[in-house]
Amino acid sequence: MTRPDRVAPLAAVACFLALAAISTGRTFVGTWDFLTDQRVSYADLTAAEPNVVPEFQTLLPVAAVNFFSSRMRRGDRFYVHAAKGSFIAGVDYPTAVRTFARFQLLPAVLVRDPAEADVVLAIGADPAGLGVRLGEVARSPDGRYGFARVAR
Repeated sequence: MTRPDRVAPLAAVACFLALAAISTGRTFVGTWDFLTDQRVSYADLTAAEPNVVPEFQTLLPVAAVNFFSSRMRRGDRFYVHAAKGSFIAGVDYPTAVRTFARFQLLPAVLVRDPAEADVVLAIGADPAGLGVRLGEVARSPDGRYGFARVAR
C-alpha cells in the first residue's frame, strides 16, 4: 500500500472511534442511572420468586394469571371483560389486556364474544353486565379480578 492508500482507512477508523467516544460520553450518565434503577427494582428477586418480571412488562399481572389459570380447564375458551379506559393512542385498555391474555393464558383460547366462551375473566369490571348467564363469580382476594363459568 502506498502512503495515501493507508490514510483513508485510518481516517475512517479514527472518525468511527471519535464518534463512538462522543456517543458514549453523551449517554453515559443517563445509561448509568437507568441501570442503577433497574438493579434497585429487581434486587428483591429470589430463587423462590424469580418470575415477577412479567408483572412489570405486561398489563396482566402475575397474580391475575395465577388466579385465572388455577380455575381454568384444558380447552376452555375465555372472554376477557376489562374495565373501559384508554391505554395508548389508538388502543383502548380492554384490547390491550386481551392481547396479553391471549398469550399468557395459553393453551386456553380467547374468544371475542362472551356467548362463545366457557369462562369469563373480569379485570376491574363486573361480568354480570355482559348479558350471558354465569355461574358463581369467584373473586381474587383483593377483589380486582373475577372468574365465572358461563352457564349452559
